[in-house]
Amino acid sequence: MHFDAPIEGKLEHVAHLVLCAMQHATRREICTMIAAMKTASSYTQWAESGKINFATVIADSIGFARHTEEAIEEGELKALDVKLNGKLYMLASMARDQSLSPHSRNLVNLLIQRTAYQNHVVDKLIADAVSSVDHDSWKDVLRHYWEDGVKVRVADKEIDYGYEYTGSHELLVMTPLS
Repeated sequence: MHFDAPIEGKLEHVAHLVLCAMQHATRREICTMIAAMKTASSYTQWAESGKINFATVIADSIGFARHTEEAIEEGELKALDVKLNGKLYMLASMARDQSLSPHSRNLVNLLIQRTAYQNHVVDKLIADAVSSVDHDSWKDVLRHYWEDGVKVRVADKEIDYGYEYTGSHELLVMTPLS
């Protein structure tokens, strides 16, 4: 993670300065990755351009919410399901690349888990015949949005994302609850 400036000062202030610098770097990276979604020639190119894995995952989640809501409004959930299956296949192909750096391999594994979860969500939306973004099946999903910063929504609740460092640890499982 690259900070905008060196961090110096008394010990009691350094921890706060590091936290603020990490949050700023994370916010900047998420914003960069969201902008790159529009210009990248492929999902693979986009994913490989990320510098902070968990920021890339959050940006991917923002893209998923946007694409899913567009698919719901246009009645194209089945087409989104096909795209997610293709994305999953592409990520699985990337995972087989023995030349991936540990950083890239970790990101690919995280994106595979997220995409499998996203695919499950879309399958449920199709099964529930969701035709409105106000349907409970969609509102019950933890969703990320970019609105002058990251907003996290579930049901009728919304919080500002704190840009905290969550690491890029491997997930054992991803359930609707988690």
